[in-house]
Amino acid sequence: MTESLFRPSRTHHGSCSSKWLGGFMNARFLLPVLILANLAHAQSDAYSRIRSAYATYLNPQDPLSLPMKIRSLAEDEYKFWRGSKDLFFQWAKQNCQDWMSDPKLFLPNHGDLHLGNIGSYVTEDGLNTLGFGMVDFDDSARLPFQLELLQGVITLDLVIRQNQITLSRDQLNQLHDKLFESYRYAVNSQRNARDLLKSDPTVQQLLSKTTQKSYSDELKKYTKNGRFRSVVGKKGKVSDLLDPVDPSRWDEFAHAILQAVQNDDRLQKLMPDASSASIRSSIRDVVRRTRLGSSGSQGLEKYFVLLHKPFVGIDHDIILYLKQEIPTAAERSGIIPPDPRAPGQRCSQDMDKMTDPRAFINSWTTLGGKSFWVHFKEPWSDEIDFENVKNFDQLLEMAHVWGTVVGATHRDEGRYELILPRLTPELRQQILQRSDAYQSYQQAAFTAFKTSPEVTEAVSQTDQILSQRKLED
Repeated sequence: MTESLFRPSRTHHGSCSSKWLGGFMNARFLLPVLILANLAHAQSDAYSRIRSAYATYLNPQDPLSLPMKIRSLAEDEYKFWRGSKDLFFQWAKQNCQDWMSDPKLFLPNHGDLHLGNIGSYVTEDGLNTLGFGMVDFDDSARLPFQLELLQGVITLDLVIRQNQITLSRDQLNQLHDKLFESYRYAVNSQRNARDLLKSDPTVQQLLSKTTQKSYSDELKKYTKNGRFRSVVGKKGKVSDLLDPVDPSRWDEFAHAILQAVQNDDRLQKLMPDASSASIRSSIRDVVRRTRLGSSGSQGLEKYFVLLHKPFVGIDHDIILYLKQEIPTAAERSGIIPPDPRAPGQRCSQDMDKMTDPRAFINSWTTLGGKSFWVHFKEPWSDEIDFENVKNFDQLLEMAHVWGTVVGATHRDEGRYELILPRLTPELRQQILQRSDAYQSYQQAAFTAFKTSPEVTEAVSQTDQILSQRKLED
């Protein structure tokens, strides 16, 4: 690999001081002229754009649906990035037309690959075997590989700002070098992300969790006396609200689960004699889940179904997880045409395509006229926590992990032969410049969003409701 590919001139990347505190003093991040130019547009735009793109899929009768989404986005700029991908793809539609005009370079993209969507997962090789790579494919779509790389640069820059990490300009260059170098190496390899990253300390820690917990831990966390708890959390902090679903709907859930079994060869092996009647008789409880830490899918319907020993060869209860899927942010923005598949099917099939090895179970179904992704709740899988990234060395590790995971995924379908010649200094510079431009727009959008009356009202409404939910013993 040539040195010039990863160490181009920074002349066109904006003037910077050599040091800054938490990213805030660096012109790459503040870009005050651009922010002022974008602010008026963002003030009238951010809330209305997000609401019009997302709210149509939410239940207007649910007091914790749209308000919870708005509350999550208003918490900080990193959560805003995670949960406002409609804004990103609307911006990309106007500013990345050159990438969008080359369909040869379209390939399966995760679509929302912040650090929290990289982690471990249980594989089809068994409950004691974890894979590593992309997780949570709500926004998967066929897009140019350049857009995924752009999201990686934006994510790392936002981690720097959010965690107030001090870097020099040279260190920032090294960080971006690491991301692009790792991506190039993985694209050109023949190994999956788990194998490529097996010596990485963060990955090793995540993959070791099968020896630290049992499924009984998960059942104890979410259930009590064979029923779901109403509130889940630890150290006095609520993480999940679990609201009971009327038993009159349990037949509907049994039918939906049977459909999921029929859609997944792994579930068929685990439940070979499944029928609506047998599934219905094994249902012990059903709840709607509200996960307070969620951002991207906040407000959509999520259900836990507690089944009594449903899997062949596994002698304990299982919590199935049904998560509503909707058209991706890229589809909602109009940057790509609608996917002909049901959203749950798209999510499941794209996940199988972009994970190696495949997950333990991974299916889809229809419930109440809506599309759902189906998997199961377990204690072993975990994601990278961006809050643990505190210094330059840890940032370098995250750049290496991110680039490797994406490169190992993008090499499929023979696309590496088209991607490698395009990994030029010019592309690197273009991605960095577009990262600056989008972050300028997002900073203005977030400021306008957080201070808008509609957001203030939604946050107050949601906080009132949440204050009434307390942890159980």
